[in-house]
Amino acid sequence: GCGFAYTTVGLRQIYPRATVIGTNLDNTVQMDLAKQMADKYDFDMVSSIRDIEAPIDLLFASEYFEHIIGPIYHLKDILYRLNPKVLILANAFTTKSIGHFDHYNIDNSAVSGKKVSRLFNAELKNHGYKRMQTKFWNNRPDFWVKN
Repeated sequence: GCGFAYTTVGLRQIYPRATVIGTNLDNTVQMDLAKQMADKYDFDMVSSIRDIEAPIDLLFASEYFEHIIGPIYHLKDILYRLNPKVLILANAFTTKSIGHFDHYNIDNSAVSGKKVSRLFNAELKNHGYKRMQTKFWNNRPDFWVKN
């Protein structure tokens, strides 16, 4: 999800004519605050990717996938349902933090966070995405474009 929606507000301000949508879990403090930001800055909040009309141009996910026990399955669902042209991703599968996992469920096997990044990137390549080189710090976040 988009947390308290500060980045979503930034995207709204950078792209004032775009449809901007944030996601978050229903019945949470984060969703309540994100909805207030959405009302103030004119963007939509939804609790499921199923509520987003596809295809989308850009998916921005910063420290998102590592909070999902099955990140590759969720990535496949996003790619299938939303078919984004561009993905900007800042994953942190190897960091210790609240809501992160030591091992992730990949094809019904427990896989360490160290291996998940490689599998995640391979999945993007398998779906026709190419990682672009950038001048961002340490080439992060990852910038992927559909071929």
